[in-house]
Amino acid sequence: MNPGFLEPFVDEALAEQRSAPPAAGWDETPEGVQAKADELQLAPQRADEHPIWFRRRVIKASGDQHLVEREVSKAERMNPNEFEVVYRFFHGVTPGQVAA
Repeated sequence: MNPGFLEPFVDEALAEQRSAPPAAGWDETPEGVQAKADELQLAPQRADEHPIWFRRRVIKASGDQHLVEREVSKAERMNPNEFEVVYRFFHGVTPGQVAA
């Protein structure tokens, strides 16, 4: 096989390795969260609202169930009180309670 034949394929593979990493999800940066809030026409972050809760409010409004469950799971690993508060925020009921 002629090595010159492989050169374009090798160059392409190396270029892919050098390309930038995938962009972060919108929920991973304050700018992304703000952009999503703007897209959803949500009220801006209140002066007394912690950035984590603003992010959670935007996630809830987005309806992305994967992100909701990720937030609930992270809260569960923190402590039982945080888990209950976050679970109630996203689901409207406390853990173990059945929504009517």
